[in-house]
Amino acid sequence: MEMGFFGAAASPPPQKTPLFPPLPRPSGQGGEGDRESLATKKARNERSDFHQGKGWDTLYENQHLQGILTACSLVCLFTDKTQNCEVPVKPEIVLETHHLRKEFNGLVAVDDVSIQVTAGRLHAIIGPNGAGKTTLFNLISGVLKPTAGRVVFRGRDITGLPSHRIARLGIGRSFQITNIFPNLTVLENVRLAAQARGKDSLRFWSHHRRFRQYEERAWAVIQQVGLSGREHIPARVLTHGDQRKLEIAILLASDPDLLLLDEPTAGVAAGEIPLLVETIRRVREENSRTILLVEHKMDVVMTISDTITVMHQGRVLAEGPPAQIAADEQVQRAYLGEMEIAPGGGA
Repeated sequence: MEMGFFGAAASPPPQKTPLFPPLPRPSGQGGEGDRESLATKKARNERSDFHQGKGWDTLYENQHLQGILTACSLVCLFTDKTQNCEVPVKPEIVLETHHLRKEFNGLVAVDDVSIQVTAGRLHAIIGPNGAGKTTLFNLISGVLKPTAGRVVFRGRDITGLPSHRIARLGIGRSFQITNIFPNLTVLENVRLAAQARGKDSLRFWSHHRRFRQYEERAWAVIQQVGLSGREHIPARVLTHGDQRKLEIAILLASDPDLLLLDEPTAGVAAGEIPLLVETIRRVREENSRTILLVEHKMDVVMTISDTITVMHQGRVLAEGPPAQIAADEQVQRAYLGEMEIAPGGGA
């Protein structure tokens, strides 16, 4: 008899039962193949029991199927109805920064900033003046090159690429100062933006009627941002709020995957802000658009953001949903002060 480690007789190792019973082999009446067929039939009945809702307890007790508890994907193997098997899916990360740092002659404007922006979400960046928010936008959009760190867009390292290349990869960016063609009509502003992303971007002297696909795109985008009826008026006569909508339309014309909006409500009259906020919300919801937003108006941020990153002195101070940020004592001391979230905030 074989002795164990402590001198006692070692018991024979237990026989492992395979997770899936073997398929039956052809044989005569009463042979081994019949016994295998019975085992297979038993396992099939147990699988049927599970799908009929007889519970996880039966599955757990059954030595043939214990391994199924380790992964939901194994459950899917027992049925063709895989659409009923809910497997957790990791959220898609559209943009991420890794330890970004930017120095200007010894002054550190952005210091070790790492963030992740999830697809289809509105992610706000807030902080006091000089916190490094716009510098971070400039690093992401290629206006500035980082001193250290990386920027990754849809799994591709875009660190230090020029702005025009980053734009063509699918990142659209607005600025604090409105960027439009004031003497062109609303339609012409948006159509040229659509054309710039297409194959006809350098055909300056062709009649615009030859570019019907870009004009159709422009009409659709103008309607989406709420500028219908203003297509043929010069951009310079629009209110500042409508000019901001036009700027968003110009970005949307190129169909970007990610929008960077730098203080879109800056300079907008108080009465126009709700309409502009509703436009941003609609753009995000209708197309599951991903938006990274820098904004100083806290009522706006708390109303439309999914996630908020707070920057202070170039570093990330806190990150989380609006309610968590508003309750954070560090954030209150550094920037927000004592405040309450408006009803309906944290959408």
